[in-house]
Amino acid sequence: MNPSSNRDLRNCTWNNTTNSSLSEQTWRAGFNCNQDLTLTILPYLFCGLIIPAQFFNLVTLGLLPKKELYILYHISLSASSLLVGISLALKVLFNAFLPHQSVIYSWLLRISIGTYYYADCSALIATFLMSLDRWMFLGYPPFYRGWMTRQKVLLGIAGFVWLASLFLVAPGLAFFWEEISVSPDANRNPFHLEWNRIGTKFGVWFVAKGPFLLPFVLFCHQRVLVIATTHKWKLWRRRHRVRVPAPAGQGHIRAVFGIVWSSLAASMAIISVALAVNVPWTVFLFVDVPQNPLVFKAFGILSLAQHCYSPAVYLLCWKEYRAVLRRNYHRLVRTIRGS
Repeated sequence: MNPSSNRDLRNCTWNNTTNSSLSEQTWRAGFNCNQDLTLTILPYLFCGLIIPAQFFNLVTLGLLPKKELYILYHISLSASSLLVGISLALKVLFNAFLPHQSVIYSWLLRISIGTYYYADCSALIATFLMSLDRWMFLGYPPFYRGWMTRQKVLLGIAGFVWLASLFLVAPGLAFFWEEISVSPDANRNPFHLEWNRIGTKFGVWFVAKGPFLLPFVLFCHQRVLVIATTHKWKLWRRRHRVRVPAPAGQGHIRAVFGIVWSSLAASMAIISVALAVNVPWTVFLFVDVPQNPLVFKAFGILSLAQHCYSPAVYLLCWKEYRAVLRRNYHRLVRTIRGS
């Protein structure tokens, strides 16, 4: 497949109307009916999972006792993902109950798409702050714990996650506002967007509204893994040096590392999945490589998965999260039996 064909496939993803019929035929050539049906149903499935999953997260995180500061980043991430689910649900409702030729539908469509981009950008920034927080906490614990306060974390979340996302997303939405229109494929797939033009300006804005942070997230993630592995290796070596007495502070180091690791596992899992989902999707959009249209569209839809899987990660990797659920479950059972 030559580079021009790859560009045709990318244009078809955004459904470039300058050659919409040809692009649609080129796109459909890579699918069979079962694959197309599956990729049509998946967005509805994700939309139905995101809202209850993130609402469940927010309630559970709010019940955690002795809230550590890093929990605030998880709450912010859950709020962003919940907003993603709400924007997608609104788009489905608008598509189902409003005439596609009406002005109100066109405006509400643009608003729901803008809300989705804003929430998705804020989720990526929250992921970056989460990785930066874990790096600072693990790499410079005395300084960071003494300097960081709850007020500073809340101010950082308000300024970077919510306000900075608005500044990153709003200019592009204002510039491309008139370029968003109703897709001819909207009856079958309301998540299929149509942009009347795609060019360098759109690409620059697309990267500026979030993907430019991916290298920084990857760097922080790598630093955390290196520091954590180094600490673990030192503890393992000290534990197996039976002839050498343990340093006086070894027990304290092990205790501190255990506390950090218990909060680190869930954060690292969240960051790893975010990187695994966002990096291939961004590369496929802008790099001319041979592409299977099925894989390309699947990665686009898979980007929604990062907003609904976090409860499973927390249940597997976060013992405090499990303890809160277990305690409230037993309390609910006792209440039901006593009534």
